[in-house]
Amino acid sequence: MVCYHAQLIDLFVPLLLHDDPRVQQQSAVILYSSYGDDAMQRLRTMLARGDAEERQRARVAQQVLARHVPRADAGPLPGSGLQVACLGVLRVWVEGTPILVQMAERDRGRAGSHKLRAVLAALIHAGGRGISREALVATIWGQASGASGLTRSLSSLRALIVEAGGEELADAALVIDEDRCLLHPDYVQSDVETFQRLCTLAVQIEEQEGLATAAPLYAQALELYRGPYMADVSGAWSALIEQRNLLAGDFLNLVERLAEHAFTERRYHECVRLCDLALAEDPAADDLTVWLLRAYAGLGYTAELEHAFQHYLRAARIDPRAANDPVVRVYTQLRRERAVG
Repeated sequence: MVCYHAQLIDLFVPLLLHDDPRVQQQSAVILYSSYGDDAMQRLRTMLARGDAEERQRARVAQQVLARHVPRADAGPLPGSGLQVACLGVLRVWVEGTPILVQMAERDRGRAGSHKLRAVLAALIHAGGRGISREALVATIWGQASGASGLTRSLSSLRALIVEAGGEELADAALVIDEDRCLLHPDYVQSDVETFQRLCTLAVQIEEQEGLATAAPLYAQALELYRGPYMADVSGAWSALIEQRNLLAGDFLNLVERLAEHAFTERRYHECVRLCDLALAEDPAADDLTVWLLRAYAGLGYTAELEHAFQHYLRAARIDPRAANDPVVRVYTQLRRERAVG
């Protein structure tokens, strides 16, 4: 276990000891789904090396983790199964083997590779509820004649899982019957689930204990966000686009919270970096533009402040005299304070 993981795992110890049982449960699930037995090993290390108070905290944290994630007592997860990264370019590993790479190499850009990738994306998006064969055909082929193509794609997907993880994993993870298909959630670990849990937990901690306490959780969620949901899945259907928009909204919100935290601590350069990161996704985000203007004012960068304001006006199509707009209001205030011009 690298030191970086140890620092992140240590972040969760106070959350495992939190008074709110919901915080305990969410923290345990995030911690174990992210780090597996590394989490338990870190707590064992604290038990062996810490002072009396630290050993007691580690002991209680260990009990909480085992209570909310019973299999944590048994050590590592029973096989890696399918690991899925949906934030940004879609990536899928079976027992550590990147199957999308194999898929592309075998098909060399033929239509079968694109269809199989789309089927896999649809199954991942459907999650534990699964998806009907009819819906899969309609989503990917758009016509009844796609039924035979779906059968071939499912067969190819199963073969890839068998090759990388064996028959037993393929039988358990890829469930196919006459009507529905699904990837069993017990055998799929998704970055989206961890990202959403972290965002939910961070909001809850901020409400209870303030932004400074929640900021490390927001920062950990930000590290998971590598771009829009399944950004490279072509012909995205409406449900996928809706999920993409929801996750993008979560991303903008967490960056805004981190930007406020950085500004409050007068880390203006970091505030600018965070705002630029999010405004590249949504140039018309008013709350992020407000923090960007304030950070530039704090740095004394009047030219950059003016440029950011004009960029926002164009992106949001806002009249610079619109006094009810929050960005215009803050800009006007900064001008009054001689931050601009």
